[in-house]
Amino acid sequence: MKPHVRRSLERLSQDNLHETEQVLEGEFQGLLSKLRTFQFDAGGEVGVITGKIARALDNLDRINQEMNYRQVQIKVLSTQVGNGRPRYVLVEAPRLLETAP
Repeated sequence: MKPHVRRSLERLSQDNLHETEQVLEGEFQGLLSKLRTFQFDAGGEVGVITGKIARALDNLDRINQEMNYRQVQIKVLSTQVGNGRPRYVLVEAPRLLETAP
């Protein structure tokens, strides 16, 4: 087996692939419904993230209208290979955070 193929297989092995569900709070900055992508500012060390939207989610236009630039809580599936940058998939519609009166 060629060395570069072996390295790729090792990098993609189950021991090196990390998937976790995360709940993040921050500002929902919008989505592109045709591309099924979103942008979210989690602040702090995480900062602005972008990701894909799960096929199970619908009513994307409604989500965009109601959640844009509001403080929300989102649930994402984070997938990371080794120490690489995580990739995110939005798995549930954002939920508005309660604001003080």
